[in-house]
Amino acid sequence: MSRRALKPIDLSREREIQADCKQLYESVGCVVVSFSQHRLGSGTHQTPGIADLRIYCPRKLSSWWHEVKTPSGEQSADQKEFQRLVQSCGEHYRIGGMEAAVEQLRAIGLLAVPGRS
Repeated sequence: MSRRALKPIDLSREREIQADCKQLYESVGCVVVSFSQHRLGSGTHQTPGIADLRIYCPRKLSSWWHEVKTPSGEQSADQKEFQRLVQSCGEHYRIGGMEAAVEQLRAIGLLAVPGRS
């Protein structure tokens, strides 16, 4: 089996975005569970491709996965497979940064949509 060189990732930027998303979710009453693995060889035994965050929103009886990405970040093959699994079971999956978090919170009615009263 040949090994491909991994594309460099700006992990510090992704960590900042993840912290901002977590803070936003918690500010509207959500509970955030983190699954992120920010360093290679971290010793964790998590499912390959599992999303960074699982968000629970008791106020709206809703939950979803959020894979945090920088604007230039791309999903790995394992992350794409995990997304397919999640969505095949009818669960919600968001990918991206703060824009994805805001979009989800608007979709469930926790943030106002601009221009609507």
